[in-house]
Parts: sequence; structure tokens; C-alpha cells
Amino acid sequence: KAIPSIYEGGKRLISSFAPVVFDEAAAGDAAAMEILGESAGQLARLVLSGCLFLKKRPFPTVFSGGLFNGDDGMLEKMILDALDERFIHVRPKFPPVYGSAIEAVANAGLEISEDFDENFNCTLPKPVASE
Repeated sequence: KAIPSIYEGGKRLISSFAPVVFDEAAAGDAAAMEILGESAGQLARLVLSGCLFLKKRPFPTVFSGGLFNGDDGMLEKMILDALDERFIHVRPKFPPVYGSAIEAVANAGLEISEDFDENFNCTLPKPVASE
């Protein structure tokens, strides 16, 4: 009975369960580990499909977004385990919005100052400590 209600809630409702899945997987729950394993496999297949169109190796691979921010690297490790030596993992210094900020400054005809990175970093919201 719950499944139709969950799907009716859309992506936002479904994604709201992610922290529970990560917590339970960290606690060793088999069903949660299976969910993460399947998700990691699907994401790895997407990365592998994308490399078919690239020529230069190794392939720098960056994972960013909410799923990679709070799981202690569990999902990231599962994806990397499914990839091979053609891929190198790159941890971004800044979130994806940084590229948008750089592009906006360039499109405005302004120069990027030496202290841009530091100033940009100061404007980012700081993580809220969980209880």
C-alpha cells in the first residue's frame, strides 16, 4: 500500500529517504547495502558509458552533489570499486556552483582577482552539525 503513495510523492519524497538508507547501510543493514550497491552499479555504468566518447586517459572522475556530501564516502567508494584503472578520482576544492561564478565574472568582462577563491569560499554556507 505504501509504494504508490511514495511514487506519488515524486523525486523529492523518494530522495528524502537517502539519509536513512546511508545510516542503515553504515549500521550493516543488508537491504540498505543492497540499495546502495545497486545505485553505485548504475552510476558506475553511466560513467563507463560516458568514457566511450573520450579519448585521453586516464579519465578524471568527480562525484558531487547531495548524495556524496554526507555518507562518509560509502557510495563514492562503491562506485570507484566498480570502475577500473582508466579512471582517476578527483575531489573538487569547491562545489559545482564555483564554475558558474567564474563564468559569470568572465561574462561580465571582469578579471578574476588573486583572492577570488578565498572570497568565494567565505560566502559558502557552512555545514550544520547534526545532533
